Amino acid sequence: MAAYPNSNQRALMITIEASRLLILPTRGNLCPTIQQLKACPGLVPGGFDGGARLKQIGLFEMRRLETLSNTIFGVAMTLLAYDLPKASRFANAPAWMELVDAYAQPVIALMISFIVAGVFWLSHHRRLTFAPEGSRGEVFLNLIFLLSIVMLPVTNGLYGVYRLDSVVAVSYGLHLTAIAGLNALLWVLALRGRRNSELLAIAVFPVFALLFGMVMAAVAPFVAQFIWCLAFGAPLAGWLAARRWPPRTN
Repeated sequence: MAAYPNSNQRALMITIEASRLLILPTRGNLCPTIQQLKACPGLVPGGFDGGARLKQIGLFEMRRLETLSNTIFGVAMTLLAYDLPKASRFANAPAWMELVDAYAQPVIALMISFIVAGVFWLSHHRRLTFAPEGSRGEVFLNLIFLLSIVMLPVTNGLYGVYRLDSVVAVSYGLHLTAIAGLNALLWVLALRGRRNSELLAIAVFPVFALLFGMVMAAVAPFVAQFIWCLAFGAPLAGWLAARRWPPRTN
């Protein structure tokens, strides 16, 4: 009858197999990828457990942030509508101009913030799929990025009421620029060692558009809202960058 390895022998086998993985070619990366770890079922009995393996080599499975990020984005995008004027504001049935005066500024702010949050939600999930492994520093940056999304209803509420005030407009623009900057930084970290001009341009272009809009908000708050909308042209910037600098093919 064949003898089964005891716990000490199994631990030794796991250590040897893990050491072998660490010296496998990893396309310039010193740490093995999830795909390489999946090729070694002996590390964990019963199959592959990504979290356990990444913990051993100091990495984090970024897709585990999906549930948290979905909740944060969903709640923040819903709260954007919280500051809209309520029906109790009107003593009688309002006229058309009263409705415009009451809802024009808050609805414009709501639309800008909602679309911005939606765009960054898509970018966030695309990044988690593109780079499923990350360091503790990247996890911390992701949490700061999500915190900036949590604060969006606050600045959106101010901007909806005082949209044409330069101080409020600059504060709102600064917040949008900070969100875009964190997203771009996370993309730069996800793309390190890989040349993909399209994804990099899509991540970086909104930073410059929102920054320009923030500067314009200091002198012309009414014009700034149109400049911020230029950030939605990021896919076009990515398409142009991909034509100018095609991705590397190995």
